[in-house]
Amino acid sequence: MVDGFDAAEQLREHVSSLSGGELRRSEIVDLMRRLRLLADQKGLKNSHPHIALYCDWVLHTEIDRHRLALKILETMNDAVSAYDEKSGNIIEASRALSLHELRSEMLDIFKSYSIPTELLDSFTNWKMLVRFLLNDLKNKPVKIPKATGKLKEKIADATSRMTEQWKKRTGADFAATSVFITNEPRENNEFFWNLACYSPSKGGNITVKSALLLTEDVSKFLRP
Repeated sequence: MVDGFDAAEQLREHVSSLSGGELRRSEIVDLMRRLRLLADQKGLKNSHPHIALYCDWVLHTEIDRHRLALKILETMNDAVSAYDEKSGNIIEASRALSLHELRSEMLDIFKSYSIPTELLDSFTNWKMLVRFLLNDLKNKPVKIPKATGKLKEKIADATSRMTEQWKKRTGADFAATSVFITNEPRENNEFFWNLACYSPSKGGNITVKSALLLTEDVSKFLRP
């Protein structure tokens, strides 16, 4: 750490400058960069894992070293493999991306370091922030973490569980390997999650795709 550098003050000044103005993608990317600096400086990554994931995701072309990625992929795998058209939408897969958890962790840090929470208190502001964030994350996959050390056994166990879920529904031995976000201008400019799954016996992949839905409880926002 450079002497005199105050990551909290840097983030506070940046967030304060966004108040009342029209948000831009570059400003949200810069917010995540500054938030990562604060998490690094204060040792907050373990206690705020969704901030750690999303901040790293913004700054890299792919993510393959985050433990949280394994949980996300397994949860999405379960939602997709258990999907039944008669039972309704597939919102659990969107919920697995944990944008609501990201907001909760951001609120915790912002309040702890006296950073204005206007962006997080308003549902309209949050939707705009998420849209710019997703636009920056599109086509940058989150992959199964590299199987090294103690994590190797956990990955093997998770892959086995994911395969069993697919076998129950389809008889095939698929398991999720990555998720990535896309944006479809021809479909009302919506964002979609895309779950890539691999089958060893078939020697091939399938990709399941659906609209990425916001799963936040609107009642938890202070303003519309």
